[in-house]
Amino acid sequence: MTADELNHFLDSLVQEIDSPAIRGIFLTGSYARGCADDWSDLDLVCLTHDDIQIEDTLEYRDCKECNPEGHRILVSVTYCPLKHWLWVIELPQSAIHAIPAFRNMRPLLDKDGVVAQLQETARVFDYASLQNRANRYAAETVFHLVEDVHKLLGGLAKRDESRVLAATHEILQGMTKAVAVSRGVMVESANTYFAQVMQEIGIESPWTLAFRQAAGLEPGDVWIRGESALQLFWETTVLLSAYFKLHERRTVDEVIKRIQIGFIPSCSQKANL
Repeated sequence: MTADELNHFLDSLVQEIDSPAIRGIFLTGSYARGCADDWSDLDLVCLTHDDIQIEDTLEYRDCKECNPEGHRILVSVTYCPLKHWLWVIELPQSAIHAIPAFRNMRPLLDKDGVVAQLQETARVFDYASLQNRANRYAAETVFHLVEDVHKLLGGLAKRDESRVLAATHEILQGMTKAVAVSRGVMVESANTYFAQVMQEIGIESPWTLAFRQAAGLEPGDVWIRGESALQLFWETTVLLSAYFKLHERRTVDEVIKRIQIGFIPSCSQKANL
């Protein structure tokens, strides 16, 4: 799709979507960043008045002038008031995704300056203001996943494939989010999320090596992935050791000992938290 074709398509969508309930519309995602491909969806965000609720939509749309062969584009339209997004960027776990999106957005309609206000807020945003909350979020995430570590230990002991896979997934997602939030990784897109976190920690770091194995990026069956998820959990507790409260530290210390004894003997040679 050429730039002119995209502009024409966007103009038609804005004219169709606009209503008195909407204050502004902007484009986000790969089309806003200029890196869309044939499989990219087109993401529109509509800023509504505070008391207005409109259901989000996700549907394939015709763009005949863009795709003469009849290829349809998946269009996502999200409706939210400005105050919602201002709240989102005050939460470290969502700010790492929202801030890059708002900085890179392409304004399409701005009736009273709210789109420009949101973009400027994102541009001057300083993650340092959220660092203490980010550290707390990261530590709490790890702490609450101790239960999943137990599920994984049990699954490995019983050779329960489904249990191991489910717990591995939870630990993989949780450890990645904890590290991303604590380090303030500004996530450019879902496609780059994992790569950005690995780059932040270090491609050859023990954390990344454990992540790659747990995620299935390296050869290995479900049992190897499960044991690597335990290693990933342990490596994450090392990275975040300074942020645990006393009761969290005690619980994390104990589950690490169980991991060391049962599945990762090499961990016993390393320093405790």
